[in-house]
Amino acid sequence: MNEQSSPTPVPAPASGKAARRRTGKGDWIPDQPGAWAMALLPAIAGVVIAGSGVDTIWLLVAWIICYCVQFSAARWLKSRCSPRYLPPALVYAVALAIVGVPFLITHAGILRWAPLYIVLAAASMAAAWLRKERSLWGNAVAVIAASTMTVVIDSFTPRPQRACLKQAMPLGADTPTFLACNPNSMYAAVRDMPAIERLFDLQAWWPEGALPPGGLVATLLFAVTQFGSVLFVKTMIRERGKRGWLWASWIWHGALFATAMMLQAMALNPMHNLPTLPTLPTLLTLIAAAALLARAIALPLVARTRTIKPMIVGVTECFSSLLVFGCIIAVVM
Repeated sequence: MNEQSSPTPVPAPASGKAARRRTGKGDWIPDQPGAWAMALLPAIAGVVIAGSGVDTIWLLVAWIICYCVQFSAARWLKSRCSPRYLPPALVYAVALAIVGVPFLITHAGILRWAPLYIVLAAASMAAAWLRKERSLWGNAVAVIAASTMTVVIDSFTPRPQRACLKQAMPLGADTPTFLACNPNSMYAAVRDMPAIERLFDLQAWWPEGALPPGGLVATLLFAVTQFGSVLFVKTMIRERGKRGWLWASWIWHGALFATAMMLQAMALNPMHNLPTLPTLPTLLTLIAAAALLARAIALPLVARTRTIKPMIVGVTECFSSLLVFGCIIAVVM
């Protein structure tokens, strides 16, 4: 998912002694705490925003297993199909089928997300085979996959009445824009596949409620902050000391901070023909953006004069991810 632990040595091809090496505990569990946080916090945010229910918890569990499948399968491909890495990939794949197939059968509407995740999964496996999973595009694939889970889970909210309210009153609106909303039909449209006669109807595939505004906002915020985290970690580990990467990280985080400042200004001084923004969420967003910018500037400068271990970078990003998580929940809820 990212680079917050020391670079993992490339597994040897499946031959000789390497082929006879047994699967160890480390082959079953991803060893990067920062990667766990980045992969799972958007999905957990989706549960918090939508509300805990059978569907949202079910999807969260399925996503956790998906992450384990991706991790183990990527290692297997990177090792050129070494037998050592095959057992975890197979076990996690079977577990995903056990958890995911029943959800697919009872919630066929989840297939609207299949094209996106098929492309992302193929790109992720290609990155592993080419041993480019630490590349910028490989990291971007992981960020998109994790961040999108917020809106996916939020669309299966166990609180359909609340979904109606969110549709009727978008973020920043003072009054509902419409009152007619049938919670049961909205949820059924999200849960089920379109009827045969509407298979080529885009509106049937993306009915009202399939893209809840709160989930979309949270997905966007997770994506831009996590990509900033990718750039920052590169300046600390793999691309340490390279000015191009350092400037890319600073510019990205500076743009996030400037955007947060603009939103705060709009909240304090509402503009005509624009939605009124709540003051507290925009203030929290500004504080989070400032903290992310500060760490993106300060730590690479400190690293010029003293060694900062990758584990310290990983712990820093765990705290940063938790800070972003809390602020996004405050903004959306």
